[in-house]
Amino acid sequence: MLLDLFEVEPAGENRFTAPTGLAGADDRQVVEGTQVLAQAIVAAAKRFPDKSVRSVQAVFARAVLVGPPVELDLDVGSEGRSTATAVVTASKNGKRCMTFTVFTDVPSADVIRHHLPRPDVAGPADANVAHMPMT
Repeated sequence: MLLDLFEVEPAGENRFTAPTGLAGADDRQVVEGTQVLAQAIVAAAKRFPDKSVRSVQAVFARAVLVGPPVELDLDVGSEGRSTATAVVTASKNGKRCMTFTVFTDVPSADVIRHHLPRPDVAGPADANVAHMPMT
């Protein structure tokens, strides 16, 4: 199942491993970069369980081949009460392939966006018929 590919397993402090999945002999033997991106997000979410991922910046420098698991190393840049940042490095066979900068914060009420309650209006089926001839 696709969601199983996104699951990462702890492999030490600030370290996770992630599966690459399988590919048939005639299939492309390269892991989709967005799969590794999702795995990096899951690793950061597991490292900072009380925070939500808000932003990720990615650099896809080298392809990841199907086979042994991807190694995800987290370098925590900052970790406070309200925010945390980590650089997640995805490596394969000892070579750095992708780097992700993940920003997380504590969920809070949205104080920027607000709206008035929607007015109670009739639906489209109750609209007035208006013929609009095309010329």
